[in-house]
Amino acid sequence: MFIGVCPSSTGGGVKVPSLIISFLGLKNFIQEKKHLIIFNKLISDKSQLFFLFSTLSSLTLIIVISTIISFDSDLTFFESFFNITSCYSCVGLSLGKKLIDYPPFGKLLIVITVLIGQLGVGSILNFKKSLSEDSIGIIKEDL
Repeated sequence: MFIGVCPSSTGGGVKVPSLIISFLGLKNFIQEKKHLIIFNKLISDKSQLFFLFSTLSSLTLIIVISTIISFDSDLTFFESFFNITSCYSCVGLSLGKKLIDYPPFGKLLIVITVLIGQLGVGSILNFKKSLSEDSIGIIKEDL
């Protein structure tokens, strides 16, 4: 469930290209290769770090929210982790506990998790970056 869908679909979770670039970037780092090339395209170090950070941030978010909910409700950590991963990925699977059975703070965390999972951590990080003035530029063209 953690691995979501392709970029233009409506599912949630970590997008497939983000995960692939993260794993291949780690593989290149372990093998001490300088460049990551996928389908004859050079993936910049900045992009590799962004995708790795996005993937690790998603996993960290799920673990933290699962821990908070497991302390706040009668669920075990595994049950909470399963439910929150399902919420993050917008899958809808559950181990039997309905949303109405959660405490109010747990409900809020679940709603936030669904929204973040649908938008994606990378999209949220890019939205903040797009608001900066440096992102606006003039297109340069040779005639």
